[in-house]
Formats: sequence, C-alpha cells, structure tokens
Amino acid sequence: MKTRAREGWRCQPQAASRALAGHGVEASVNGAMVLLSTAKLMSERGVELGRLKEEAERLAEDAKSVMYVAVGGWVARVVAVADTSKEDSRSVVAG
Repeated sequence: MKTRAREGWRCQPQAASRALAGHGVEASVNGAMVLLSTAKLMSERGVELGRLKEEAERLAEDAKSVMYVAVGGWVARVVAVADTSKEDSRSVVAG
C-alpha cells in the first residue's frame, strides 16, 4: 500500500462492506462491488479467474495464501500473503 501511495494511488472510501466468514470481504466502492476472496467463492459468484489462476497456483506452491480481487464481477488482481519464519519457529513447532 505504501508503494501505491507513492505512485499517487488513493484509497477510496467504501460505502458498505461485509465480512464473508472464511471466504473474504465484499464492499461497495464508488458504486462498484469489490470482492476479495478465495478461488472457491469467486467461482460461486461466477467470476472467471482467467490468466491469474496460473499466477495464483505458482504463489500457492511457494506456501503463500492466495486471494483474488474482483471489481464489478471481473477479476482484477491476485493477492498473496505469507508468514515469515522466526528464529525460534522450529523449536516452538517441535514442542
């Protein structure tokens, strides 16, 4: 987000949003429905993932959690997040 802000992007106020337990979030932004969700929910909503599906699969192979952003029923971006390992992670997991 900081990078986008430097590029001149601005976050738009949202009119309404709703958490979709275990699936993502939907919001109305400037009159457009924006959906941040899993591939499963995108499919249920009839949103085609197109070329971004391959990118999402590659990111998932790198142990990243993947979600898609759709605007007005069209997929716009793929978003991936991952936890970073800490020095004591191995000992905590081993118990």
